[in-house]
Amino acid sequence: MRTYIADQNAEVRAALGLLVQRRLGFEVVGESARCEGLAERLHAARAELLLVEWELPGQAGRALMASLRALYPGLRMVALTCDAQAGPDAFAAGADAFVYKGDPVTRTVSAIAAAVSPSSTGT
Repeated sequence: MRTYIADQNAEVRAALGLLVQRRLGFEVVGESARCEGLAERLHAARAELLLVEWELPGQAGRALMASLRALYPGLRMVALTCDAQAGPDAFAAGADAFVYKGDPVTRTVSAIAAAVSPSSTGT
């Protein structure tokens, strides 16, 4: 699965990259710290999965996810956040899964795997 990681924290991007590569066998095809130009970079990278920080600088999470969902309806999106209460908003905006950054690694892996499952309806 061609995975793109968008998070303002370089350490989080690195950790997520290792996690999806080693635990799920996915390929990381790009990363960003801001949302400017994200749609174009996703297209150029032919991303199939986006792990995106809900609070990514440059655009509110709801607006960013809604616009990406409209542009790339087949793109699987996992919202990442430090706000455990943001899940309902993320799903309403088009997220396929929601991960609280304080969750255990096993929960994060499960949520990402569920998001790319053919029967995914949100986790």
